[in-house]
Amino acid sequence: MSSKSESSRGRPHLVSRRTILEVATRIPKDEFSLRKLAEMLNVSPQSLYHYFPNKKSIFDAIAKEIVTSVPVVKRELVWREYLREAIRGYRKWLLGTNFQVKHTAEPMEKLDIFRVAGHRSPELLERFDDFIFVFRRDGFELSGAVEIWILFQKLLRRLDLHHAPNDGMRAAWENLLVDISASESGKFTELEDLIGLEMVKVDDLHEALIEVFLEGIAARYGVS
Repeated sequence: MSSKSESSRGRPHLVSRRTILEVATRIPKDEFSLRKLAEMLNVSPQSLYHYFPNKKSIFDAIAKEIVTSVPVVKRELVWREYLREAIRGYRKWLLGTNFQVKHTAEPMEKLDIFRVAGHRSPELLERFDDFIFVFRRDGFELSGAVEIWILFQKLLRRLDLHHAPNDGMRAAWENLLVDISASESGKFTELEDLIGLEMVKVDDLHEALIEVFLEGIAARYGVS
């Protein structure tokens, strides 16, 4: 037997923990398996066990990585600017990370937004504590501050707009213009005015989303 064979036998190729997590986020959760992950990484499943004993531990690590990586917002900011910076910071992180974060609706019984992957998270609790401090300092009732935290978390976790590139509307916009142009003239009089209009930029949509969210909070809780 060659020395090359002896050196490779029983010594699975290892990849970094970070790479494992990044690639794992590309697999839909309902299709996820350690074998599939290993195939995508071009390693043996045994290589993954060097870092993670099972797939649940991978999901837990991904969730913790997200919480600890998203920029922390200074609690000295007033509530409006605090939320603006938090939502903008989340989008900036998403656009710069190799993590492919999925934004999907969750069943109501799984709205566990005070933990990370079902576990106590000091990092998330610290952010929640800062959040409550900011809103109570700025005149919100405690119950209102908690409600806003829940809405804020769901806004971050469920919206694909956060990680869309600035020209992410291009294909949809071009298809719309094609569909309008292919229709009988005068059938969609309002939509025909869109022809020649500049495409909507995702950055502008995201900023509009933030302002609508803020104005909704101000109106709902009677604050300025």
